[in-house]
Amino acid sequence: MKKFVSYLYIFGGIALIGIGIQYFLKDLETYRVIFGFETENKYYYLIFRVIFGALVIWAGISRIQRN
Repeated sequence: MKKFVSYLYIFGGIALIGIGIQYFLKDLETYRVIFGFETENKYYYLIFRVIFGALVIWAGISRIQRN
């Protein structure tokens, strides 16, 4: 079960990055970052999503290595 959760972290991180790239390619007035925080700059949005997604992926990989 612990390995399943680790792979779920990795999948979730990849999904965060993928969804971030999809919205980055659209021209929207505002981009919702997380928890109601919004930005008008799509580059800040993409940078935040990539960093947050990478942290989630890193957490999943470190959980796999511990087990």
